[in-house]
Amino acid sequence: DFIIIIPSPIVVHKLHKGDFVELYYFTNKGLRNAELSMHSANDEALALLQMGDGLHSFIPLMATQAKGTITADEDLSWEEFAEAAHQLATAMRENEWPEDRIDSHIKFWLMLEGHAWRHGHCEISKHALLMYQAHVQRKWHNMLTTLHSFNIALINPTLLLQIRDELVHSVQVAQLESLKQVS
Repeated sequence: DFIIIIPSPIVVHKLHKGDFVELYYFTNKGLRNAELSMHSANDEALALLQMGDGLHSFIPLMATQAKGTITADEDLSWEEFAEAAHQLATAMRENEWPEDRIDSHIKFWLMLEGHAWRHGHCEISKHALLMYQAHVQRKWHNMLTTLHSFNIALINPTLLLQIRDELVHSVQVAQLESLKQVS
């Protein structure tokens, strides 16, 4: 026997359409929250929700509860990232995503997991990888149906360095601000 873990209905709907879905919904915590909200919602209650085409539809209230407080992709821990990547790849297959898109995502996640910064001692560099994946994954979804679509599996070293430099700068500014407060 094994337990089937299902994300919230609204997340499944977005995924089935091929829309961007935050990784949080596929972390153990996100899946647990979806399960709890499904059991606690009144099955007959409805909410009015604007769909992607701009039209409004009534959907079960339990489906809307997936939109509560979530952890942004760039703020996930590496453990949460790994949980989500595995679960999301499975959900992509279950929702009949094209194999090349699934494979590209898996390669992308493996490239990040295997990156030298991921296994180094610098926490800023590790966080830069998570910020990079959040930025690139959302951009990939936004560009997918345009002439500017790209292979998500290819790491852009220039963008990655830029993100790390911005993080280093933010840390330095925060340290200077804290020193000003002390003096």
